[in-house]
Amino acid sequence: MSRPLKLSEAMNNRHVRNDAVKRVLRPLWYGDVDTAIALLRQLEPKHIKAPGSIDGLVGYLERNRLYIPCYAARKKLGLRNSSNRGERPMTSWSRTVRSTTG
Repeated sequence: MSRPLKLSEAMNNRHVRNDAVKRVLRPLWYGDVDTAIALLRQLEPKHIKAPGSIDGLVGYLERNRLYIPCYAARKKLGLRNSSNRGERPMTSWSRTVRSTTG
């Protein structure tokens, strides 16, 4: 299986990319994959340097939607948000932010 593509590989403006990451992470925190996909598809083409990368991210979210939990509910219930298959999408998104801001 190929690794998920990062927004840093898909977009040509770091400020726009960081804003997109923030907007997409919020619905993913609540397990709302449909909204995250819709936000990715609404990105302005002028900010996308590799449209195939956005398609890859959308495909990754669609393939893994069953494994993406509602992290907010888990946190509220005191459940551990551990490193597992469901956490991979969140991890890859947050890595994008850390690698560019840190």
